[in-house]
Amino acid sequence: MTIAIIVMSVLLISQVLSTPVRGNSWDINTLDYNLEVGAGTAIVIDNNNNPHIIYGDTKNEAMKALAWTGSDWNTEMVEQLEISDYTFVSLIIDSNDYLHVAYYDDVNCNIHYGKLTENGWDVEIIADYERVVGIVSLALDSNNWPYITYMATDGQKTLKYTTWTGTSWISEVIETLDNTSEIAPSIYLDSDDNIHIVYCHAKFVDYILQEGNIKHARKESTGWNIEIIDNSSFTIPSLVLDSNNQAHVIYQDEIQTLKYARHNNNYWNITSVDENAGLESSLILDSNDNPHIAYCADNKLKYAQCVGVWKAEIVDSTAFDVGFISLAIDDDGNLHISYFDTLRGDLRYASNTSKILANDYPFTNYLLFTAAVVIVLIVGMWYYLKCKKNKNRQNDKIDQTNQELSRKPPKEI
Repeated sequence: MTIAIIVMSVLLISQVLSTPVRGNSWDINTLDYNLEVGAGTAIVIDNNNNPHIIYGDTKNEAMKALAWTGSDWNTEMVEQLEISDYTFVSLIIDSNDYLHVAYYDDVNCNIHYGKLTENGWDVEIIADYERVVGIVSLALDSNNWPYITYMATDGQKTLKYTTWTGTSWISEVIETLDNTSEIAPSIYLDSDDNIHIVYCHAKFVDYILQEGNIKHARKESTGWNIEIIDNSSFTIPSLVLDSNNQAHVIYQDEIQTLKYARHNNNYWNITSVDENAGLESSLILDSNDNPHIAYCADNKLKYAQCVGVWKAEIVDSTAFDVGFISLAIDDDGNLHISYFDTLRGDLRYASNTSKILANDYPFTNYLLFTAAVVIVLIVGMWYYLKCKKNKNRQNDKIDQTNQELSRKPPKEI
């Protein structure tokens, strides 16, 4: 009986681990499971409502691309390079349905920019002499030319952006920083190709945060107009502009509250979304300019939307310490999220449409399966020994009772 219970438990666990996790309205799938993949992920939707994901595979030292064809996931190699867990990816799709990607190479301290063409991926290294550090962010103008913002540390720390003019790359300093500063930027271009950059400007002394501000920089004819949105923050913000060129920003404050700021002409309207939020989150607007957010809170992947008030729900409760979150929306209003499950080292994909399935693979994670089997065997053995011990006690008690009865004289009639 005990052996049967153990076998059934193992089979049940194997079925659970090899089946996509399904939430209330979300399909959760693991797209790559090599234990070290997902260091940097980003997702976009093409004109056919198919998702495309770029991600870093640290184990195989490669930047890879996944594209949903309508029936299966197609994998391509973007570039073979040494990457780490801190390789941030910024991805965008142009008006001709070609992908553009920028990512930070923290091994060589430069930026890689790639474009998908009819002949495959064309990747080049930019800002190679400036010692780039940290997060890069990519946007396209009306000519589909790239704009990339980043922090350079060559002699003096500066927040910069670089763009392609059609013949060469040119760069410009947005703000000069002191050497205790760290920057996390997010760039967006409005309908007139004006540059907007939101960034966290944090200052550290002996690795302790002393000051943190969320800033908004806007390129004007007279130069850069920089204003502070909020203070007491160290986070990775996300910026989107609506149909009226008004800025929407999400970020985390110093007490881990996820905040949403919306620019209303002359002022910023700031509201709280959720508590215990992580550093990373992703913001998009739907066709009605309503905000949608994917983020990590309480070590779970969550989603929030504003319908007068913010309403949040859990997307994936099985992933632990979710990172590199990227959110996209298709023309039908379906949501798509790519993210990294740091517990298992998996690249995961969540959507609230059931049309897209995971890659075919045996078990989600053979280490988890092995661990589950070992746990079940240990519990089964413990249960078996406990039952055996209880049975021996019962037998001893019966024997003792029989001995006591045998020593008593028979009752006289």
